[in-house]
Amino acid sequence: YTWARDDRPARLEAALSAPEIDFDRVQAVAKAVLGDTAFDWPREGALSLKIARALVAGVEAKQAEVEMRGDANGFEIARLAVADFGGATLAVKGRIDAAARSPRGALTLEVDARALDGIVALVEKIAPATGEQLRRSAARLTPLTLRAALGLDPAAAGNIAAKLKLDGRAGTLRMQAEASAMGDTVTRGIFAALAAAKLELNSRLEGDDGRALIELAGLDRFLTAEKRPARLTLAAKGPLDGDLAVEAQFAAGTANIAGKGTVRLGERANAAAELNLKLTNASLHAPRPAAPGRPAEPLPASLTAGLALRDGMLRLTEVTGTVAGASVRGQLALGLQQQPVSIDGDIELGALDLPVAIGAAIGMPAQGERAAASGASANASALWPAEPFEQPLPSLNGQVAVKAARVALTPKLAARDVRGTVQFGQGQLSLQDIEGGIAGGRVSAELTLLRRADGIGARTRVRLVGANAAELLPGDGSLSGRLRLDVTAEGTGMSPVALMGSLAGGGSFTLESAGLARIDPAAFENIVRAVDQGLPIDAIRIRDRVDAALARGSLGITSAEGAISISEGQARVSNPTVRAQRADLAANGSVNLIDGALDARLILFAAGGAAAAAETRPEIGIVLRGPVDTPKRTTEVAALASWLALRAVEQQSKKLDVLEGRAPPVQPAATAPSGDPTAAKVPSAAKPKSAAPPAAAERLSPLPAPIDVHPAATPRAPRAQSGAAAPPPSQAQSPPPAPARPRSLLDLLFGN
Repeated sequence: YTWARDDRPARLEAALSAPEIDFDRVQAVAKAVLGDTAFDWPREGALSLKIARALVAGVEAKQAEVEMRGDANGFEIARLAVADFGGATLAVKGRIDAAARSPRGALTLEVDARALDGIVALVEKIAPATGEQLRRSAARLTPLTLRAALGLDPAAAGNIAAKLKLDGRAGTLRMQAEASAMGDTVTRGIFAALAAAKLELNSRLEGDDGRALIELAGLDRFLTAEKRPARLTLAAKGPLDGDLAVEAQFAAGTANIAGKGTVRLGERANAAAELNLKLTNASLHAPRPAAPGRPAEPLPASLTAGLALRDGMLRLTEVTGTVAGASVRGQLALGLQQQPVSIDGDIELGALDLPVAIGAAIGMPAQGERAAASGASANASALWPAEPFEQPLPSLNGQVAVKAARVALTPKLAARDVRGTVQFGQGQLSLQDIEGGIAGGRVSAELTLLRRADGIGARTRVRLVGANAAELLPGDGSLSGRLRLDVTAEGTGMSPVALMGSLAGGGSFTLESAGLARIDPAAFENIVRAVDQGLPIDAIRIRDRVDAALARGSLGITSAEGAISISEGQARVSNPTVRAQRADLAANGSVNLIDGALDARLILFAAGGAAAAAETRPEIGIVLRGPVDTPKRTTEVAALASWLALRAVEQQSKKLDVLEGRAPPVQPAATAPSGDPTAAKVPSAAKPKSAAPPAAAERLSPLPAPIDVHPAATPRAPRAQSGAAAPPPSQAQSPPPAPARPRSLLDLLFGN
């Protein structure tokens, strides 16, 4: 090796023949010996290599032969061949003559590869990002057959005219490209002239599998494609060291992606672009991974947007279109040169699935096939996976204002006209100042998610005002009314199920102008009437009759209020104050936040009245257990049956009291005062008045008339023989009749 000096460039001359050599170790030894010594790229020299086995970039190369030389008049590759370089065969030959004012010559390249391990390893050494992308697509690009020809022809005014033609096959893909470039070799060397040449490129890639084409273009992180014929075209025109006018199009079936604008090539920090993008019937990757055993569900999208890249800032402007049937509008800016990446924007959505969006942001693990196929409340894993969170929170810094016409919270519940701010920080994601309409009321909420050493931490607060309980709560809308709610909760967990189980907090609720369906307080009157009419006091018959009676109406509730406590994965409501109409109601219940199971008990008390037995009130128990949206309802009537039996005993006792004369007697009417105290009116000998009839509830069916048995007649006394005349009948003083003796039950039945 000869260093450059004066007007002579650096020169290298080498001749090596060996059965085996490790170029990686040679490079390491040379670097250790020479240290930071600078070497210029040799512009002159000769190289002759013949090696049976060599190791380059960790890949074995067999039967490598190189014969090439170069100087100021040009260079010649007599032979550059590798029989096997990691599964690929390479051959290069040609000559470029630079002695004339305008260089001329030709080079050819042939590649036949059954595997790309060697080529990928070599590219990774030179361009790591390109090598990584090539490695991911290598399986679809083999076997590879490539033929390329470069020709240099003289042009006017000392310029160089280069033409490149390329064709071949890569797996199922067919490649074809033609390019021409015009460069100035008067003021620049041949390589500098080619680097600054004016380029005109037309290329075309076709294949029977659009997935391979997507991977090769590096779009597989954003787009999906089916296994169907696809085509990718690229046209570019302009200076390689300036702004290139480009136009690209990808088509697969009905999907079409097109871009048109200008691109400036260079290092990442200096690269720039201004493009107009249009996506028609494209399929975007879903933000959340699919469950094992289930196919991924892409998001159909049709969008237009402006893309601008300058000074490391990527901007998407005037975004308009639809994604998954929902409209999308807005703008977004990403600072690619900052760590973490900065973000700022304003997005307006027609619809948003909030659980899916949050799950994608925090790395919610995909549910297994069995869990996905089961019901949402069948087991804990169906609702909240037990696997750890799969990925950290996005490494972004900034905020995005979001508006959404509809935000899905559950499959049956959605909020309307929602607005808020998504804030990103180091290991933090926050939804702040969320406001919107829900179930006819208003909602405001906050949610903060943090990446901690012990998992994902969550902190939230939700406020509801004037929401319709029938629309808001899960189930069939049995509970109606206007609901006010204020709840806070906080927890931490390594997995979703652990996070839900750790939640702790509480709040309060108020329900006004409410109603509870299928709880008719008139059921008590109906069941009492049925028993009086002969319904046996049997638990099964009573329950059937009570269920039918309860279903006839609803319980009006003026207001209800109480406290909510959250701990150990349970949300509980205990002894709320309920102001019901025509009855009283007591309630207790809980919802398991892990598996979505409801466990509640309601007790309905009848209002007090004259028919109450032993100064007690009848009650009906209602138990709700099972999935919160479809709980099983069970009516408990044991207490009611006992009350009815006690009432029957009391009623029978009253009847016996009446029959046996132990009922309180009716007080006689007071006599009118007179001037002669001895002239009290004697009660008429008429038939004594019967006692007042018993109450309607105590009446008996009429008994048979008692047998009328009269005592024998008293013999008259003989007339007096004396002449004294008997007093006239009108003047005879009859004694007052004796008071009637109370008749016993036997007297009433048998007439004695």
